[in-house]
Amino acid sequence: MDIPIAEIKLSIWVTFYDIKDYGLSIAEINEIAVTKQFRKSGIGTYAIEYSEKTAKIRGANIFRSGTGYGNIPSKEIHEHCGFKPYRIEYEKILD
Repeated sequence: MDIPIAEIKLSIWVTFYDIKDYGLSIAEINEIAVTKQFRKSGIGTYAIEYSEKTAKIRGANIFRSGTGYGNIPSKEIHEHCGFKPYRIEYEKILD
């Protein structure tokens, strides 16, 4: 019987789309999540780097990702992986 020592939970979802009028092929990370006890282990960095390589192979010339305004750990991993801010989004809650 195999008994797992640890179970790593990682989820990454990347969407690809083209904007032909501008000659853009964009790969965008829509969601990335790593189980709390495995954060700072390098698994998230690996997943982002693997997704970037896959995006290049599929012809993307832009690789995007976003995060919540106050999500400092996510901002840190994005910067570590070479992402730079490119726009600001606003939201208004409607009652």
